Amino acid sequence: MQWLHILSLAAIWLRKYAVTLALIVTLVAAMAGAALFGAGPMPQQPPQGYVAERGRVSLSWSKGTREEPITLQISIEDPDFFNPIVDKKMNTNSHSVTKLERGATYYWRLIQGGNASPTAHFEVSRYNARF
Repeated sequence: MQWLHILSLAAIWLRKYAVTLALIVTLVAAMAGAALFGAGPMPQQPPQGYVAERGRVSLSWSKGTREEPITLQISIEDPDFFNPIVDKKMNTNSHSVTKLERGATYYWRLIQGGNASPTAHFEVSRYNARF
């Protein structure tokens, strides 16, 4: 009977702290990867969820510490990048996107050494947009 109580308490503790433990493991793995292989590029601007009021947005990112070239990918309404509208190698850490569609959501990411950065996105206003 006492073992059942101990197992029950262990299960409660595990459920309570499993998410925290998973986050710690993920963070440690990311830190180890950055230490071994260098940090990759990270989207910086515009801020996540930005709503553009005109037909142009400037994207910028940190280059990271790796030596491999960076590829910028941009897609419309496609967070999985099956059909990117931009898929080009970049020598800079910024890019202007023009001729944006009203009411569309644009997703963008950076690829370096076969690894993708976190996906960022911005929207274009469907109302009162100055194009």
